[in-house]
Amino acid sequence: MIKESNTPEFWESIYTSKDQYVYGKEPSKFLVEYVDLLKKGTALDLGMGEGRNAIYLASQGFAVTGIDHSPTAVARAKKLAANSGVTLECKEASLDFFLIPLMKYDTILLSDFHPQPVLMKNLVRGLTVGGTLMIEAYTKEHLKIKQDPPYIFDCFDSNEALHLAQGLKILQYSEREIYGEHRVQLIGVKTTMAS
Repeated sequence: MIKESNTPEFWESIYTSKDQYVYGKEPSKFLVEYVDLLKKGTALDLGMGEGRNAIYLASQGFAVTGIDHSPTAVARAKKLAANSGVTLECKEASLDFFLIPLMKYDTILLSDFHPQPVLMKNLVRGLTVGGTLMIEAYTKEHLKIKQDPPYIFDCFDSNEALHLAQGLKILQYSEREIYGEHRVQLIGVKTTMAS
């Protein structure tokens, strides 16, 4: 197996190691519970994996673009979208070098994905005014009880998501043990163009 690292090759090896959906087909419980807080319209699911959350957003009326750097994950997302009867724009692209267009998306979703610093800095800039950012991921606290997954490079430090959402009005935030996992969950809204 490829050495554990946040590279396209590593993630491709994870997705090709199993015939079924690695993370299942059901959307995140956090997403389902709080979808009504998200601004409807265009949505970007960064690090969408096999598309479970992107497909849920599409089923709720969002026009979703999902980006992942694993060809196998993108192919599975396309198949799951077709089987679910929703439209989903899937793109295979390097998440290390992906540039989010300025003020293009009404909602940006990060689920179990910790982007590189350059991409993290552009999340808020990619939102329209009134746009929402949703983050749900493991915290490094979780590594004390379980590893592989999550992988260290996908875990957030304490308060890191809050720092990332600087300039947003925070609607929901917690770092806690939930569903038997240590998670960070954040929803923020961009209230001005200056954010």
